[in-house]
Amino acid sequence: MSLLLDTNALVWVSDTKRIKSLGKQAKRLIDNSDLVYFSAISTAELQIKSMLGKFKKLPDIAEATSTGGLTMLEFALSMPRQLPIFRPWYAMTHLTA
Repeated sequence: MSLLLDTNALVWVSDTKRIKSLGKQAKRLIDNSDLVYFSAISTAELQIKSMLGKFKKLPDIAEATSTGGLTMLEFALSMPRQLPIFRPWYAMTHLTA
């Protein structure tokens, strides 16, 4: 199974303090996924939010990619047709216990 993290989930997974607070279901989904992706669009969204002052410090996506096994999914015009192959991660309600 492949999992595509939304931007909020990416922030949680990329933050060493927040990742410890992930709920059991979120941990299970991530641990049981063959591949865990995040969108390149999420990195742009985080940069924009940082420029607007919504983040004091951006999450270390590079560190999460190298140590957490996350894979960046490049965005292309064909991307919307590929989305059904992923199990989406929509709600923050599942992130905390």
